[in-house]
Amino acid sequence: MSHEQFIKLRSVIKDSGTGVQGHSRSPVENARALLHIRSYQQQGMSYDAAVKAAAAAELSSPSTLRAVSQQFAATGALTPPRSPVDRSHPLHPFYLGESGPPLAAQLLIHHQLRQVTLENTYESCNTLRTALAAQLGIVVSRWAVRRWLHSMGYVYGKKHFVNSDPSYRWTLIRRYIYQYAAALKEQEDGTAIIVYMDESYIHAHHCSKHLWHSLSSATRNEVRGDSKGKRIIIMHAMTKDGLLEVEGTEPSNTLTELYHSCALIFCCKLPPSSDCMSRSIHVWQ
Repeated sequence: MSHEQFIKLRSVIKDSGTGVQGHSRSPVENARALLHIRSYQQQGMSYDAAVKAAAAAELSSPSTLRAVSQQFAATGALTPPRSPVDRSHPLHPFYLGESGPPLAAQLLIHHQLRQVTLENTYESCNTLRTALAAQLGIVVSRWAVRRWLHSMGYVYGKKHFVNSDPSYRWTLIRRYIYQYAAALKEQEDGTAIIVYMDESYIHAHHCSKHLWHSLSSATRNEVRGDSKGKRIIIMHAMTKDGLLEVEGTEPSNTLTELYHSCALIFCCKLPPSSDCMSRSIHVWQ
């Protein structure tokens, strides 16, 4: 068969209405397509290859014939039910205009994205589109979902991992505020003194990450090792009346002995990524 003959056959089929975009396939057309699929399978083709071959002959899409096949196997009907939110439905994005997604869709999207922050799951426009279709019957493209997300104030960016649940962090903050308020009350009554402690640090081998190097050198800008060296912690304490120290006393590097000053300088034994000392408030009575 020549290419011209192939085009003529397609034209004859399209002139009858079959294969034209927007055409709803009749039960007779669907029955003929299913017979084609069965015939191709008997010739040794896989189901997927048979569906694609029948779709090419029927001037239809493989997804349409798969839906027809699944519907016929499940119910015996030759016409799949129309989507509850197709072009004729008032909730279809075509009719939503600038109003954005319906309230039910917004609530579902908020819920799905909230689960991502709680469970570190994966969520994309495609998975949201699937959830909208499965739970609400709203069939939209992933580009429509993307527009909806932007209209709802969402942006796509890199995850920022945290070590605790937000509600737990807020609980710690509230507890800190209550304890601080109680400490302030004790200080006003003259029964206690609030001592504030904080720390800073330097690295013993901290240097720039840039250098002058020769382009003709074989090693170019290679440098052996990238360690910053030991982390030196500098810590002090103070009250509303000033630093807690005896004038002229040198800072100590011993944490287990009594000393006449709260000035401490010592090496951190924890990994550089760990917090060696957290900011705190102590009450002396």
